[in-house]
Amino acid sequence: MVKTFPVNLLLKKKKCLVVGGGSVAQRKILKLAEVDAKIVVVAPDVSARLRELAAAGSILLYERQFLEHDIEDVFLVYAATNDAALNRRIAAVAEAKGILVCAVDGGWENGSFITPASFGSDGITVAVSSHGVACRKTRLIKENLSRHVTAVENADLMVLGIDHRTLPLAKREKLHLAGQDLDRAGAMLMQLQEICGFVLLNTCNRLEIIAVAACKETLYNLVKLIMRFDSLNRKQYYLKTGFEAFHHVCDCLAGYYSQHFGETHIVAQVKQACAYARDRGWAGPVFELVQNHALHVAKRIRNQTSGFFTKNDVEYDVLRFLTAEFTDLQRRNIFIVGAGAVGSQLQEMFCARNRNVTWFYHVNRPVETSASCRLFSLEALPEMLSEADILICALAVEEPVITAAYVKSFRPGATIIDLGIPRNVSPKLTRLRPKLSVVNLEYLKSQQHADADKQKRIIAEATKIIEHHQELYEQFIKSFVSGRPLQ
Repeated sequence: MVKTFPVNLLLKKKKCLVVGGGSVAQRKILKLAEVDAKIVVVAPDVSARLRELAAAGSILLYERQFLEHDIEDVFLVYAATNDAALNRRIAAVAEAKGILVCAVDGGWENGSFITPASFGSDGITVAVSSHGVACRKTRLIKENLSRHVTAVENADLMVLGIDHRTLPLAKREKLHLAGQDLDRAGAMLMQLQEICGFVLLNTCNRLEIIAVAACKETLYNLVKLIMRFDSLNRKQYYLKTGFEAFHHVCDCLAGYYSQHFGETHIVAQVKQACAYARDRGWAGPVFELVQNHALHVAKRIRNQTSGFFTKNDVEYDVLRFLTAEFTDLQRRNIFIVGAGAVGSQLQEMFCARNRNVTWFYHVNRPVETSASCRLFSLEALPEMLSEADILICALAVEEPVITAAYVKSFRPGATIIDLGIPRNVSPKLTRLRPKLSVVNLEYLKSQQHADADKQKRIIAEATKIIEHHQELYEQFIKSFVSGRPLQ
């Protein structure tokens, strides 16, 4: 294989000679015209289109045979005749004079450059070369890249998802993606050329795709199919585009679309989802900007509305529930399953209150624990379960870890709090052991006594802040589409 070196030539006002008047020569001439080259054409027979260009003064046309002096004072030459021997002679003459030359037929190796398959759009030029070996392959790649560039030029922010406001837990948990299912969905979404980058956000109360994409109906339908939303009616999922989508992301990060109004874990969850997407090549630098802009707005909202809030993360709901439920909570054995953000916070809270805590981790062993906390791998749970008065599960897993097989392991009157989505505790457990008390996120939410007027005031204030940043959002999208940095 002959290796080639890619360059972009500056041909404006430079004299370029094309020898030949057929379809191949015409394509080269039109490409030269796009960059304002000074074009001279020599050929005994030319197309009607070339005569039109000559009549319009776009090219200088000589309808005759090639003469060696035609090469004098030119910067670049295309040998584009249907005579291979003539093309070789033109290339030899040009090479001898140190002039760039391309023979467009099989004798291209006699010249000094080749023209790759290329296209241009809105100041962007994309060229694909196979070093002269596989022209058909490069054309196919070029056509695919062209469609992707068109998608970039029409891109905007899109959010498609479900949460506790659109679907109840029983229906929602069947659609949540974790582990291999999440990666499989991401791999399929990567095949959609209209998507320029995306993040899959999968939390205890929501599953959504945040994407920069060419927003159109056909794309929405394909994404719904991959996310398994195609069986839902329009009220059971949300679809937002443009600034409305950005508004949604800001509200999520501020905690206003969470099951527990104003909770803070969503910030870490979004950051984690963005990092996961970057690691898998789903989202590039564009999502750094989306993430940073939305985090900036959300932080400002929280700072400006902090006086309205009580601590409202799910851990505090668990603490409030157990404090109300058990007057002797300090004597109860509390088991916590899960070493993520929620599990770690629960362990810290209960140990700080001198509660009897046994903590189980699934994959990653916690680096730090309270001195009063016993720490075990999840594998030890079955043998120890009979000691638990209260079991709190906060794992991100695809299948329940507390199954019907454990039904006889629980002591009478034990309370289970299941914070996992999909659920960590099999529904069969309570059917087999009716006296077991199982509490989930929806029940904890129902115990909240929300001040509706206060929430409305907070949301109104947040909306003002977000709308104040609409111009920044539009500048960001414009800079992404144009490829130019924000001013």
